[in-house]
Amino acid sequence: MNKIKFTIIAKYWFLPEGIYNILAACLRSFKKYFLWQKLIKETKIVSRNKRFKGLHQGQRCFILGCGPSIQQQNLKLLKGEICISVSNFFVHPDFNLIRPRYHCIGPLHSPFKRQDYERWFKVMGPYMEGTSLFLGYKDRDIVVQNKLFNDDSVYYLDFDDARARFYNKKFELTGCLPSVSSVSVMGLMLAVYFGFSEIFLLGIEHSAFNMEGKYEYRHFYKGKDVFCSGEISNFADLESEFICLESLWKQYKLIRSNAYSKGIKICNAARGGLLDLFPRVEYESLFK
Repeated sequence: MNKIKFTIIAKYWFLPEGIYNILAACLRSFKKYFLWQKLIKETKIVSRNKRFKGLHQGQRCFILGCGPSIQQQNLKLLKGEICISVSNFFVHPDFNLIRPRYHCIGPLHSPFKRQDYERWFKVMGPYMEGTSLFLGYKDRDIVVQNKLFNDDSVYYLDFDDARARFYNKKFELTGCLPSVSSVSVMGLMLAVYFGFSEIFLLGIEHSAFNMEGKYEYRHFYKGKDVFCSGEISNFADLESEFICLESLWKQYKLIRSNAYSKGIKICNAARGGLLDLFPRVEYESLFK
């Protein structure tokens, strides 16, 4: 007997209509109450991001991706610069020399599983000393249940397309944000919110195709060095990847429009790559 039939029979034989309606109303009220409490808790945690608004007004920063092009660039020049690193950049040999002020991890997504993130976060933990870490709010349970990181240095972004669609077009980090197709977009959201006047991208290429038209999951490190398993293998064809790139390009354009409206300059200092939405600049020229 399924649940619906059981509910109908129980209501018919054991509960007067009035009592049933009262209980049903109480159940709805309890549900709304717990959802409301959850929302209040979520809002309180996300509101901590307010301290970063405009914090770096007039300064410049570098967003450090994991593309292979940074193997050709001297990242030691970044010592003393304010940097936002993403994903597995902490495995770079110059990570401690650079000591990024901020680090971003994209929300849990396919093909990764919860246990992948648990393992990844545990390995990442020692590298995050002195770095503020930004995660998706839905990944907070992984951090809390496994007692990972330093609570005071971890901040959360609330990615929720349904709610973000109706407001927060300026990407306020204290509200709901649209989902991101790449952690580099997350890094740009931070940089713009922090108020940097100049933002330079490094190692953000999105060039994952070889000359045979096959998908290649390439970084500055070797695949065996990845601490988070689940790398994408070759697709049957590239249609789905092209769809993802279309969505990603649209997200970059939204961020670009928001940044330009605030007088913020975004430049691509990577060598090569597909990302054509920001003016190119020679990396080494930034330190002369």
